Formats: sequence, C-alpha cells, structure tokens
Amino acid sequence: MKSLQRESNSNEKRILEFLERMRELECELRELKKEKAELITEHDAIEVEREEEMRALQNALDSGLELRIKIQNKFEQDFKALRNSYSSQEQQLMDDFEWKLRQIECTCKAKLREKDVEVIHFVLSLALRMLGVAEVYLETKRNLWLSHAHNWIVKVSSLVDAIEF
Repeated sequence: MKSLQRESNSNEKRILEFLERMRELECELRELKKEKAELITEHDAIEVEREEEMRALQNALDSGLELRIKIQNKFEQDFKALRNSYSSQEQQLMDDFEWKLRQIECTCKAKLREKDVEVIHFVLSLALRMLGVAEVYLETKRNLWLSHAHNWIVKVSSLVDAIEF
C-alpha cells in the first residue's frame, strides 16, 4: 500500500504538474492568441496604409502623366506656332528680297536707258562734229580741186589761145 500511496502521490504530483503545465500552456496560448490578434490588427493597419500609399502613388503617377501630356501638347503647339512664325518670317524675307531685287533691277534698267541716251547724244554730237569736219575737208578739197580745175582751164585756155594765133 505504501507503494500504492507513493505511486498515487507520485501520480497526483504528476497530474498537478501536468495541470500546472497545462495552465501555463493555456496562459501562453492566450498570450499568443492575443499577440496574434495584435499582429493581425497591425498587419491590417499596415496593409491599409500600404494601399493608401499605393493609391497616393498611383494618383501622383496619373497626375504626372497628365501633366506630361499637357506639357507635351503645349510644347507641340508652341513648336508648330514657332515653325509657322519662322516660315512666315522666312516667306516675308523672301518677298522683301524679291521686291528689293525687282526695285534694283528697275533702277539699273533706268540707269542703263539714261546711259544709252547719253551715248546716243554723244555719238550724234560726235557724228555732227565729224560731219562738220568732213564738210570742211570736202569744201577744202572742192576748193582745191576747183582751184586746180580753174588753173587747168586757164592753162588750157592759154594754150588754146596760143595755138590759135
């Protein structure tokens, strides 16, 4: 019996130890469940925060993309406007150049006509002077020839008179 009692005491002790251990484990289990609930709550909070940050980042990305598109469209419009402006300025410069060229051409033609008139007047005056010189020369030659002819007639007449007598 003593042995049974010892065994019984030993079993009771073991049961008490097991019960104690079971209470400790239940306590630990409650703490772990509590910790798990806290971790799940923290995880959910972090997940919500992450989703908010993702939405904020997506909104920022969308806003940035819209801004980029607006800036690109504005740049393209400005570029087209500048290209049109420069094209217009280039055309105006070409028109001005062509107008100036025609003006210079007309001025040069007018000056050439003036010079042609001056040359014609000079040639006419030179021709008139040469005609005057030629007339004087011809008159001189004619007078000389007439003088020679008269002398010759006088000589022939005197010869004829000398022959007749």
